[in-house]
Amino acid sequence: MSRERAKRAALPPAQENIEKLEKVVKQGNYYEAQQMFKSISARYVSSERYSKALDILKCGACLKLENGQVTMMTMICKSFQKPLQQQKPE
Repeated sequence: MSRERAKRAALPPAQENIEKLEKVVKQGNYYEAQQMFKSISARYVSSERYSKALDILKCGACLKLENGQVTMMTMICKSFQKPLQQQKPE
């Protein structure tokens, strides 16, 4: 098995990460959640799972907006650019 395939297999389902991140936001740990959104989505991008990375970022942006964290929501929205640029057309 190639290293890339092993790397891809190591990631949990995106929904599992989304639920974990929602819990952190609900606890009011906004900065911690911000860092988690960035690092987890970056892992999905590096594994070429662009649509899952976008799902995580979309969830993050919505959660931040719901909690009045507009600046942090904007930072997450800026993170959308990389997966969209690297995603291969289907």
